[in-house]
Amino acid sequence: VEIGEDAKFLNSLPFEIIYHNLLIDQGEDKTEIKFRRHAEVIVPNSCNLDALKWIVCRSEAELETLINLLGEKTKRFKVVQDRRLFECKWTYITRVDLSNSRIKIYLNTDTRTPGPFDLTIEVWSLIAQGSETKRISDFHTTRSPIVLNFRKSQNAYGIRVELDDHLAFQGQYREQV
Repeated sequence: VEIGEDAKFLNSLPFEIIYHNLLIDQGEDKTEIKFRRHAEVIVPNSCNLDALKWIVCRSEAELETLINLLGEKTKRFKVVQDRRLFECKWTYITRVDLSNSRIKIYLNTDTRTPGPFDLTIEVWSLIAQGSETKRISDFHTTRSPIVLNFRKSQNAYGIRVELDDHLAFQGQYREQV
């Protein structure tokens, strides 16, 4: 494993192997390609993103989560639904429709891993104190979309969705006035 701390290190990584998505030819090193395909960038605290030309996400839900976590939106953020970049074989949230009366969560229907998952949905008010958490054990993605109806209208709330204790979506709803 190689560990680096700066843009020079990031630039030195073999992205043509990291993003290798073709069949592996006889002459290619299978072990190296498989190892590089699992590359991760791990940032322990924070990272300046100014040097990046684009930050792409595979779904609107992932873009909204990124914006929510970073607290900003730039023109460098965009959704790219290109199967050459993202294979989209696994379970992830594609879209979340938030309104004052309900939440609709859509999951990738082409997943090779439909479950079971432990699904946790936490919703909290952005105006008053309090939150509500819904947990579903043994959840399968065939139950998409997930619909949560509010008993009474909600003007401003936050939502966090986890699959097996891993963040899958985070967003906010504020009623337009």
